[in-house]
Amino acid sequence: LYFTYRTFFMGPGFEIGLQRIRDRVERSVRSGVEDAELGFLTAHASSTAGCFCTFLSLYMLFYIDQLSWLSTANAVFSLLLHIKSLGDELMRCNLGDLQYQYGKAVVKKQEQGSHSILALMLWAYCTMGCQIIITSIFARIWHPVLAILLFLPVAASNAALNVGIQVADGSGYSFCFLFLTGILEPNHLLAPQQSSVFGLHQYD
Repeated sequence: LYFTYRTFFMGPGFEIGLQRIRDRVERSVRSGVEDAELGFLTAHASSTAGCFCTFLSLYMLFYIDQLSWLSTANAVFSLLLHIKSLGDELMRCNLGDLQYQYGKAVVKKQEQGSHSILALMLWAYCTMGCQIIITSIFARIWHPVLAILLFLPVAASNAALNVGIQVADGSGYSFCFLFLTGILEPNHLLAPQQSSVFGLHQYD
């Protein structure tokens, strides 16, 4: 969410951020391909925010003794929507991240490409669903702090992997900054989102 705010709204004024969004919407409509930064705003930021809500809601749900059929259906439906959101983000990462539309077209052109996309979708949803449910159960049985501690080595390894990567202007990020970013974006701790099963380059 911080990166989204910094990308679109940190400037001389709020109107500049809104104008950037309008320009990217118009560009997407003209080209028929979703703009990369617009896709980041609508997909990545929402799944990152939803990741915290998913863990907290499922964890607190375990403390409710009785649920009506309506409440149970509502909780299950909400959980499935969150799993779909995080699974879609994992799929996009495997298809080229912000350029996933082109990656998906390339994969579909391959032999049995549609079947590969379907298998990727099932794997992504199952991966995210299992991670969320098992982590919430672990937090309920033991303690939420212990569940958080389990992700710290993953955040540290991701930070160590990316500490030498330079961005477009030639600058880089420190280990501490990348480590904190990994904690604030927990969907990166649930699955290998810097990998592609199809060997596609990630544009981020």
